[in-house]
Parts: sequence; C-alpha cells; structure tokens
Amino acid sequence: MTIDFAELRRGSIWVLVVACAALLIGCGGQDEVATDRDAVPTVTPGSNDELPADIESAKVTITGGVFDVDELTLSQGQPTDLTVVNHDNDAYTLEIESLVAGTPIEAEATTEIGFTTPAAGKYTARLIALDGTIVDELSVVVLAPDGATT
Repeated sequence: MTIDFAELRRGSIWVLVVACAALLIGCGGQDEVATDRDAVPTVTPGSNDELPADIESAKVTITGGVFDVDELTLSQGQPTDLTVVNHDNDAYTLEIESLVAGTPIEAEATTEIGFTTPAAGKYTARLIALDGTIVDELSVVVLAPDGATT
C-alpha cells in the first residue's frame, strides 16, 4: 500500500478550510452584549450632576502657589472627591488637618483625593512646598446635617 502525501495534504487543507468556514458561519449574526458585568458609575470629578448622590465633589486650583478659593464647605459624614488642579511647575504636598494626610500634588497635573468628613468643624488645608514651607492655606468647613459647624 502506498500513501500519496500530496493527496493527503490537499485533503487536509480542505478539511481545515471547511472547519474554519463552519466556525466563521457559526459566529456570525450574534449581536449579544455581555450583561454580567457589575455596573460602575461614570464619575467626573467636579461635576455634582454626574456623581452618585452620596458623594460630594470639590475642586481647588493652584496657580502661583496660591489656592483659587479661601474656603471649602463640605457636609459631615459624606465621602468627598477633591480634585486638585496644579498649574504650577512646582510639586507640592496637600494636607487637611484631621482629614487628609500629606498627599503629593504633582507639578502641572491633576490629583484626585478621596476622603470622608467624620465630624463637623473647621479645618485648615495646607499647601506645602517640597522643602516643608507652608505656601498657602484655606479653610475647610464641615457642616453637620443641621448646618452647624460644631
């Protein structure tokens, strides 16, 4: 018995072509979309309309080593998304007493800081240069549900 390898190769190629065509035809026409993923809200910091109702947002811009606002007002017990936009060529550290530990703020960058305001009161946010010098401060007022600060 002799084996014609050329005929065997041609036959194998046809089997492969038919199998690929069957796979392509079997996959066609399916417009299903995966629906088993967890829903994750799209969050755009600084835009209260797009944040979930239980998250506050605040934005602070730094230009020339100075905050663009003198005071932030937040609500007690609320998760907060703070967006810090640094227009300076210098990097800094931002801390908010009892709320946010020293957080690096990169030069010419936007930094997102998430924290929760545990108690009503008045706090101080400090912008600190890399050499440890306090460059600017702003007041952070956390209001209780009844509007009180203490």
